[in-house]
Amino acid sequence: MLENNKIKSKGSAAGVPIYCAFDKVVEIGEVKQNPKNPNQHPNEQIELLAKIIEKQGWRAPITVSKLSGLVVHGHGRLMAAIYAGFSHVPVDYQEYKSEAEELADLLADNRIAELAEIDEKMLAELFSDIDAGGIDLDLSGYTDDIVTALVDTITEEPEIIGEVPFSEVLREEHNYIVLYFDNEVDWLQAQSLFALESVNSLSTRKDGKITDGSVRKGLGRVLKGVEALEEIRVAYQCKLS
Repeated sequence: MLENNKIKSKGSAAGVPIYCAFDKVVEIGEVKQNPKNPNQHPNEQIELLAKIIEKQGWRAPITVSKLSGLVVHGHGRLMAAIYAGFSHVPVDYQEYKSEAEELADLLADNRIAELAEIDEKMLAELFSDIDAGGIDLDLSGYTDDIVTALVDTITEEPEIIGEVPFSEVLREEHNYIVLYFDNEVDWLQAQSLFALESVNSLSTRKDGKITDGSVRKGLGRVLKGVEALEEIRVAYQCKLS
């Protein structure tokens, strides 16, 4: 892990170091949020973001459109600065051809991040590499409880209650049909024919842990087709061709 305790900032805004590129340090009252921004920022997020900026400095500026004079990127950072009581913030001014182009960029800034997928195993490994004693894990955006649960999920084998006697694993290359029953009589006949028994299923929790609320009772089975046909043939004493 790279460590450098003597890093140089590019400036300062109200005593908070600025490490990102920016055009100007602006009085916070002059920076206007876009009222059309659909992204909502809960108090918990704003408080955490304020803490990160206070501890880490400015790693990204607030982007303002030269066309409208409104914020395009960084509404959350602006709200965090207001919450923290900062008097000034770093601003990056950008050109836009039209209001439509500006709004599209605003929406993309919110949407693109939502499309990302987290590899939880890799994330847990990253946290394992971080010296928890040398840095407040809140600065990563994750609380201690979340980090602990995440690491435990990856490193611990989930407890399984009972056995789930699936006779076959359903794979994409298998041909299969799905049967459903809309009345109790037919369903009871199917249970008897295929010897279906109620058993404890696997946990429905993402971390795989078993709790009273995560255990489900189920009768679903994946049956090998040829064996199911044989059961039907024997039960009804008929020849299937």
